[in-house]
Amino acid sequence: MWDTRYGLHLVRTALGDAFQFVELSADARYVAVASFSGCRVLEVASGAWIAQREGAVKGLRWSPDGSSIALPTDSGTILWRWASGDEVRLGRGYTWAVTFSIDGRYLVTAGAARRNLLLKNGSAQIWRTSDGRLMQEVVHTDTAVAAAAHPDGVTFATAAGLYAGQDIIISRAGRGRPVWVEIGASANDVAFSADGRVLAVGFHESGLGLFNAQTGRLLARVLHLREVRAVEFGPDGMFLAVTTRSYSDRGAAVPATHLFRLDSRSQVDDEAEAEVILAGETFLGFVDSGSFLATKDDSSVRVRATGSWEVIGSFAHPRATVVISFRGGLVAQIEPGNLTVGRWKPDDLKSELRHRLPRDLSPDEWQEYMGSEPFEPLL
Repeated sequence: MWDTRYGLHLVRTALGDAFQFVELSADARYVAVASFSGCRVLEVASGAWIAQREGAVKGLRWSPDGSSIALPTDSGTILWRWASGDEVRLGRGYTWAVTFSIDGRYLVTAGAARRNLLLKNGSAQIWRTSDGRLMQEVVHTDTAVAAAAHPDGVTFATAAGLYAGQDIIISRAGRGRPVWVEIGASANDVAFSADGRVLAVGFHESGLGLFNAQTGRLLARVLHLREVRAVEFGPDGMFLAVTTRSYSDRGAAVPATHLFRLDSRSQVDDEAEAEVILAGETFLGFVDSGSFLATKDDSSVRVRATGSWEVIGSFAHPRATVVISFRGGLVAQIEPGNLTVGRWKPDDLKSELRHRLPRDLSPDEWQEYMGSEPFEPLL
């Protein structure tokens, strides 16, 4: 197991502002960072900043082809064509969540119709990314806080749940009626299974629900979980990751990641128990087409092999506010004041060391870079 306490970086650069968001593009050629002061794009190969946009944003999401970045704001969403500097403003409402379709043809935005009246004022829109045309709009009973894209490329789920919302809506871009399925519940997060047949819902109050994505019929509800903050299916459809939040006796929030093994229908039953529970760890995402998964706690990020759950690597971070993005064998990390981009797979780390080093590592140097990974000559 490797442990990059010091780090082997392809890029390490200072950030003048406190950036809160980071995401690698799908091809891992670029990394974007965003904050209340704007958004910037860095080219990984050169380590150079190549695009910048001023103006407060509340997150970022790369399009699948890397040509655009969706930037949610308090007054709509900006679709930024970062290479040319062109941009399209989508809507004028308060944006809480954004998600691209799998092919990037559409973008769904979820939030509130007006910035200063969030309660009972939710809405979600589906936009065509080529020209910014509004293709569909649905109204929620509360601020819409979550969005998910279906594998078919035209269907989306959005959910209300910030205050008192009681609706999860499945809608389609330009396909007749705006609401195809409506589920009466409040949610923090939603996700479609890899085959699109099941919608997982992380309930705002407590529990996990699995619904038929075509009809909205409840398939299973796992009630013994606490408040569910995030849900994500593995790309192969075999596993479901669920992040919950409970509170200590002193009122401190305590996260946990529950990993469920699914049956052939991408389901679990009502009494299902997680195959493994990672107490104190927040799920970051499935990595490398689902072969691995990443989590973080207050002091480190861990990467595990999916299925065996064996920790194959970790790296420490000095602050709990670290923000992480994995993509294409790379990991981008923001700590206050710094952005680093590096390799996370043990074999990739060894290959990078072979490329960089004029001599072999000593045992002490090996331990610095590779932690408890067994020592081996590299040159």
